[in-house]
Amino acid sequence: MGLGCKGLGILMTAGSAFPLAAASSDRAMDVYPNRPVTLVVGAPAGAGIDRIARQVATHMSKDLDAKVFVENRPEEKGNAGVEYVKRSAADGHTVYLALRADVRRKSASAMLDASKDFVPVALLARVPYVLVSGKHVCTTSLQDTFVLMFQRRRIYTCASEGGESVVHLLCEVLKKRGGLIWKHVPYMREADALADVIGGGADLAIVSLPATLPYIKSDRVRPLAVFAETRVVAIPSVPGINEHGYVDPHVPDWCAVMAPVGTPSNVVDRLNHAVNAALSNAEVGKQLASLGYAMPPKTNTPEALRAFLAADTARWGRELDEHRLMARQ
Repeated sequence: MGLGCKGLGILMTAGSAFPLAAASSDRAMDVYPNRPVTLVVGAPAGAGIDRIARQVATHMSKDLDAKVFVENRPEEKGNAGVEYVKRSAADGHTVYLALRADVRRKSASAMLDASKDFVPVALLARVPYVLVSGKHVCTTSLQDTFVLMFQRRRIYTCASEGGESVVHLLCEVLKKRGGLIWKHVPYMREADALADVIGGGADLAIVSLPATLPYIKSDRVRPLAVFAETRVVAIPSVPGINEHGYVDPHVPDWCAVMAPVGTPSNVVDRLNHAVNAALSNAEVGKQLASLGYAMPPKTNTPEALRAFLAADTARWGRELDEHRLMARQ
């Protein structure tokens, strides 16, 4: 496969002044992959997303006919995984499993532009949020909890990871649309927010379902509503927030495979095919559901992911601007 007009356009846009050299590079990618592929995960070994990455990598290996290794570069070491992949060769042999928290660097006020920092490959999973309460909050439903808030003369607290994070903004959106009186309490880590809710130090929390599912199953927190388009397989008895008339439910977190900027389009397409082949495996889908994740939409192309990321960034940028404006009033 030679260098077509489309490939030449991409390379010239990237600033290449040597089309002949670029053509040689593109021909080299015709045999992609020509060595093992590394899928970098910004989480420790054994974490939920790591377990999924390893199963997906196994099936990607079969589709690519080349070994796909998972390399853990946890965020505790800084944005080690993000920076490592950004500096890697743009040849498709080092890719990143990005989470919204990674791409946003924990704060909606410091978003990365995914179109500049990475090339979108494929959405791997959607990550529903769930509103939970501590067992010290003596209600069993969202409606009863909100009624209790209006009846009692104290301010309840809503915990989340990070200030001005997407989850913080979601807490503020729910507060505004529900006419609630509660105070947001930010925590450095999601686990810290959950621990305080369990211990009675905070009343409610908006957290990711995969992180919270073990505590729901062990009856240490009470799930009140899930932020998802439909009810979630892992907790089918928990109503969607939209069933109560609150908030647009299309606000899941997400994880997606990204490649360094400059990765040839044919390589991106090949990786996309491998990811979707892995997701079509019944065992992968079953594990995603059991851990609290949701499958990506059927149209799971690089172009669809790019459009999704652009819309996601724009949406939370608007919510952040509105939140800051209200805070100054």
